[in-house]
Amino acid sequence: MKKPFLIIWFCVGSFVFGETTSVIFEMTNGKQIEIIQANLDQDKFAVQCVAGTEITIPIPSVKSIYLKPNTEDSPKEKSLKDDILNLKKDIEKSTKELEKLKEHNNQLLFRNNLLQTEIKNLETSLAKIREDMNNKTSMLKYTNETLQTKEEEMSKLSQKISELESINDALAQETGKFQTGQIAHAGKMVCAAVKVEWKNLISDGLLKYVAEEKFLVIGIAIMNKGLTPDQLPRFSLIDEAGAEYVGEYIPIRTNLLMSLGVINPNVMRKGLLIFDVPPTRKYSLKITSHDFLNTATIDLNISNTRGTSIPRTKVKSKDSD
Repeated sequence: MKKPFLIIWFCVGSFVFGETTSVIFEMTNGKQIEIIQANLDQDKFAVQCVAGTEITIPIPSVKSIYLKPNTEDSPKEKSLKDDILNLKKDIEKSTKELEKLKEHNNQLLFRNNLLQTEIKNLETSLAKIREDMNNKTSMLKYTNETLQTKEEEMSKLSQKISELESINDALAQETGKFQTGQIAHAGKMVCAAVKVEWKNLISDGLLKYVAEEKFLVIGIAIMNKGLTPDQLPRFSLIDEAGAEYVGEYIPIRTNLLMSLGVINPNVMRKGLLIFDVPPTRKYSLKITSHDFLNTATIDLNISNTRGTSIPRTKVKSKDSD
């Protein structure tokens, strides 16, 4: 390789070479000295070698001088390159972190979109529920108003019925003619036919009885509303022609006669009245007080019977039954 040649005018002074170039002193003895700084003083060089040592070289011992490019990085360049490399690493690291943040942000955006969609769906459902509740509230309000109106109408109707029943009861008291279910008065005794039915066969638990025509069985409730004990009234049937029938099979109907036909004040008794009569006629139950001074009749509409309770009243004295 051809060595680069450098002509130096030797003058007194100091020479400093760049960081990228050094000077080779080729000595007469064949040695080479690489320097980075030289001071010329009369007939000698005071040089600083690349290794950092300082020596003195007589001018006659220098055969030739030439430049040598410095291909190695200087400490400053190395430091700068290291800084650049570290900066690149930091940039790469930051870029990766930024990518992760972007990915995380995209996931958050996706979740947020899903959440917003779900919120909108919930809001729509809630709006429908509110609308439905409002409709049901309106319907309930209308129903309550209608129910209140109906209750008022029913109350007025019940009051009217009570008034009519009172009028009917008063009329029945005056005429002595009552309907099934009404409380009939015959002197001290008040009676009600609580059940009316037809039967072909009846039994007292020991014997069975077969009707010649048909048994008309009347469940009767009777109470003494007077202040003293009184005898049971007499019971009979009257048909639409005025014919009168007396009760039969006394052993079966004597629930009313357990106290020998006497009822104490404010005491109720129940029993059965049984009549063997033709079933093709209409009948009324005739109630006659034991002194024959008071009578009452109950129209036995067998298809329109209902249970009736007789109200009790307080009296000053009460004997045991």
